[in-house]
Amino acid sequence: MDPLRSEQKWVAAFGAQDFALGWLRHVCLKDPLYPQGTVFSIYYDTPRLDLYDEKVHGDYQKTKVRLRWYDDLSKTSLREVKVFLEVKTKMGQAGKKVRKEFFIPVERLRRWDVDFLKDWGETHLAEFQEIPRPLFPILSIEYDRHRFVCPSLGARVSLDVRIRSSWINEEVVPSLGKTLAPLIVFELKGHHTMDIPWLTDLVRLGFRPQGYSKYAAMLSQILQGVPA
Repeated sequence: MDPLRSEQKWVAAFGAQDFALGWLRHVCLKDPLYPQGTVFSIYYDTPRLDLYDEKVHGDYQKTKVRLRWYDDLSKTSLREVKVFLEVKTKMGQAGKKVRKEFFIPVERLRRWDVDFLKDWGETHLAEFQEIPRPLFPILSIEYDRHRFVCPSLGARVSLDVRIRSSWINEEVVPSLGKTLAPLIVFELKGHHTMDIPWLTDLVRLGFRPQGYSKYAAMLSQILQGVPA
């Protein structure tokens, strides 16, 4: 992660989704390559949920480990899925992200093969010296992402809606079945993003700046017993 690069998040109630999308289509341009799609992730944590605790308690040092892909697993033609193993570390405001590409047989993900995901994670995370051990697959998070570009500064803009979890590792956390987050997330990435004039409109739309973690928020919702 470029230390000079800004990353800002705002959250609003999911009822603001349609209005926010219409507003973004007015002030921004659609991303020319990937204007819309679903993002799928499996988050890893220790059996004691140490990485979750770091985020919830606002620790100075935080780590996030996830397996991410963008293909719909229901497609019958798929045999393998391109996945990205991502490790994000943060010390105060300084952050770093390492991302590596792999391919996984689609059936391992379709049936949430916990043993495979745990062993696969242990093998490929072994080279990262600064993350805790052992790490287990904890839960899935999926959301629909709408991507835009700010025409004045070229900053990347996204709106994440229908943030949900369809799977959880019941060996670590009791399952409630499918869970839906009651929020939508606006995210802005780029240099000098505070120079964008329409950012002040976010408050009018019901958004509030927040250091939002989808993993921490979803897991908190599950641990508190709040279903979809």
